Amino acid sequence: MGMFFRHARIALLLCATTMIASASAAQRAEPFSVIEVRLSEAANLHSGRMHAYWELGNGLELALATPISTGFLELGAASHRYEPKMDRPGFGALWLYAGWGGRIRLADWLGLSGSARLGNYRMTFDGDGTEFEGVLNESELARMVAFSADLRIIGPLSLIVSAGHIRVYTYQRLSLWFALAGLRYVLPTSEGLKIFLR
Repeated sequence: MGMFFRHARIALLLCATTMIASASAAQRAEPFSVIEVRLSEAANLHSGRMHAYWELGNGLELALATPISTGFLELGAASHRYEPKMDRPGFGALWLYAGWGGRIRLADWLGLSGSARLGNYRMTFDGDGTEFEGVLNESELARMVAFSADLRIIGPLSLIVSAGHIRVYTYQRLSLWFALAGLRYVLPTSEGLKIFLR
């Protein structure tokens, strides 16, 4: 039964992302007309079974996004740090992803967006490996669903707040919840870059 609810929750989140993308079609920009740069601080709110061994990890995320015919494409990288609670090494995690999503503008100063992301979650453990029964580096497939709100500050600059759930396909699955806050800056794309992207 637990697995049913877990998959139902994932399906619901993906449906919500798809609905946002569909609704954003009426508000869509010309494909590749702009590139948005997002820089956010990330706070891990919940790590499931990892709580027993490591402190909640915080970090930074950098992402680029551009509109396409329906929604937007995004590429991102996030770095998270986890400190040990007991006799285990700490580790740094690097989350690299590509995603697709949609945005709805509720007002000139307010937008909502949702995206589905797929990528790699790489964990690099401290030490030389002699004190830890495992590998120093672990690289796993991961997927994420994220929702954001952006509030325009001035011109192309906005404040952005986000929440996301990432599932890492380690031997024992990791379920991580993040909250993010940062800045979003929108740049017009040059004609040469538009042609290249198309």
